[in-house]
Amino acid sequence: MYFSRTFRALAFLVGTLLYTGVAFGASGEVSAFGGGTTFTGGGGSATHGLFGGSGGIMAHERTLLFGEYSAIPISVLSKSYFLSNFGGGIDYSFKDRGASKVVPYALVAAGGTHSSFGGASGYYFGVGGGARMYAGKNWGVKPEVRYQRYGGNGSANAFTYTVGVFFQFGQ
Repeated sequence: MYFSRTFRALAFLVGTLLYTGVAFGASGEVSAFGGGTTFTGGGGSATHGLFGGSGGIMAHERTLLFGEYSAIPISVLSKSYFLSNFGGGIDYSFKDRGASKVVPYALVAAGGTHSSFGGASGYYFGVGGGARMYAGKNWGVKPEVRYQRYGGNGSANAFTYTVGVFFQFGQ
């Protein structure tokens, strides 16, 4: 139930952001991604799958302001739970889009979290980077790595690695 409401709210927010950007002639990007995340701390580590999506608008030639949502399915004692992350951030590209087929970037992200395990909420802060590898004029593949620090009801460190498909518009 929570996952469905969160997904609908995220879809509404990203849709509104993208509609507003297109209406005012802004350029932007949407992407879907999947991968994994490894939580560390307490003398051990655990790796789980991850999936999500993001959307953003260009604030400057190389700066993308984005919103994102991701879900991490976690199995504990034969029961499945989701850790949902919803937030946003800034993505800075180190090259101009037309200068190369591979454009590296760095990012800073922050947002809220919610766990379907007991309904606990918290926050996260992340830093990372990746590269946009163009397969066509407006689309391509985007591998990314990120360190995230979780806080709130308990804290944890996580290393996230994803591969996504992106599409850019308004360029």
